[in-house]
Amino acid sequence: MPKSMFVNVTAEEENRVAIVENGVLDVFEIETLSKEHLKGNIFKVVVEGINPALEAAFVNYGGERAGFLPLDEVNFKLYPSRNGGQTAGKGRGARISRHLEKGMEVLVQVIRDAFGSKPPTMSTYYSLPGRYLVLMPGADAAGISRKIESAEQRERLRKILDELTVPPGFGVIVRTAGMETSPRELQSDLESLLELWRTIETAAEQVKPPALIFQERDLVIRTIRDYFTTDIEEVLIDDEPAYVRARKFFEAHMPDKAEVVKLYTGDKPIFTKHNVEDQIERIYKRTVQLKSGGSISIDQTEAPVRSAPPAARTPPRAPTWRPRKKSPGSCACATSAASSSSISSTWSRASTSGRWSGPSPMPCRATRRATTSRASASWA
Repeated sequence: MPKSMFVNVTAEEENRVAIVENGVLDVFEIETLSKEHLKGNIFKVVVEGINPALEAAFVNYGGERAGFLPLDEVNFKLYPSRNGGQTAGKGRGARISRHLEKGMEVLVQVIRDAFGSKPPTMSTYYSLPGRYLVLMPGADAAGISRKIESAEQRERLRKILDELTVPPGFGVIVRTAGMETSPRELQSDLESLLELWRTIETAAEQVKPPALIFQERDLVIRTIRDYFTTDIEEVLIDDEPAYVRARKFFEAHMPDKAEVVKLYTGDKPIFTKHNVEDQIERIYKRTVQLKSGGSISIDQTEAPVRSAPPAARTPPRAPTWRPRKKSPGSCACATSAASSSSISSTWSRASTSGRWSGPSPMPCRATRRATTSRASASWA
């Protein structure tokens, strides 16, 4: 089945990359030039403040708003507990104040761009993606991409991982593009990523925060690195400088595939020429029609926020009134015939005035009904 990658960077406001398989849009990436893109960048920052309630730190990376560094994104191997007597670990007892403090210099990587009123999210779990591998400094794990589902391929890659020379303190993940590569190619990719990390460490030692240490590649190179597979027959690019950058990337990492990169010079826009524009318009519609006859409506919003008062501050519930049950003979009306006569006469007078003026307690309901009936009969 024919599979192609189209790169459109001639527009002033955005860059777009599409992968089409058999005429159907399979992958679409877009980058708005007016919006700041920080995801993947590595900064040397300084901690501006610690929020114990959120268990997070706010760091100054040089932007308009401070970055957000939650406790879950603090690598305890790189930033252990400052008081050695307490064991570092995540859970109920974990506190970010044990690992970070105000004024501390930290190396972070952006894992989520700012959205709406939310600042960019930072992490100290670094990941450097290469062509075939992802290098994870500060980790010891080795794994294989979940997209590789073949048990045979996964077993072959596990054996190759065991043969790779990975320094201690580094983790690696085999990407989908590395599924059919040789051990030599994987080792070469690993060495280039290790050299990149050493360069990042050297640069971080020589600058004062806040400073940008490493910048992620542009959309064109990033998409080729992450999505190009051997079954893609051509890569068409409608901009000459972008074509030159892509050609150099292929020659450095995939020299046998460099000929698939071509410069598009047609009269029509590249997406219109290959019927991609109409498919892009459909994916941006709010409602998606399903083959079964139903539909799905999709709206982009910020993360929902739930607010509830603490249990300790919840106002006490109002007491519920319940009448007390009287045991037989406990009514003041039944103490004696004399007192019953006195109460009945007093209640008769109260019935006419609407106010009880007799001795406490008030007569029971049965006595009140009886005396009220007799008073009504006497007035009649």
